[in-house]
Amino acid sequence: PCHVCISFGPEEESEEDSEEEEALSSTFEAIEALANSAVPILKSNYPNVHIFPSERPYHISLSHTFVLREHQINSFLKTLKKELSTSTEYQLVLTNAIVEFINQNNTCKFYALHAEGGTNATRLLIEHINKVLIKMGQPTYHENPSIHASIGWSPIPVSTCVVVENNTSIGNSGDHVSS
Repeated sequence: PCHVCISFGPEEESEEDSEEEEALSSTFEAIEALANSAVPILKSNYPNVHIFPSERPYHISLSHTFVLREHQINSFLKTLKKELSTSTEYQLVLTNAIVEFINQNNTCKFYALHAEGGTNATRLLIEHINKVLIKMGQPTYHENPSIHASIGWSPIPVSTCVVVENNTSIGNSGDHVSS
């Protein structure tokens, strides 16, 4: 499966420390501090919560997961690179506000840090990515996505799913749907 996202997390140490590497490191540390401050609140309100491990990179999703065949990968990457070539650098501001989402199968809740500043620029990136996904016959991301960085999850008990004929669960229509 494929997934387009902005990823940031702990990087392996390199011999040369550039200003960019230092900035990325401090960004990760700031996000990690925000996430860590949310953990006690999550654990007190959601006893079954699983916190993503700190060695897992944080990310901002820009697409749902999708599947490409091996012969489509290079074409997808080339088209995506061309589509995003006009994108500019911007700042994204994550808050300590915790938002909750339900996956498309209605089997899992995700808990995330809500983003405020930079969300319009992120939505513009998503629009560009959606154009490429459409060209490749893939599902597009939410029409009006809530920009966030997931920090944890919890299972939704089967008893809360609606079951219809053939044991098919009726869930929500997106990877992360606001609950």
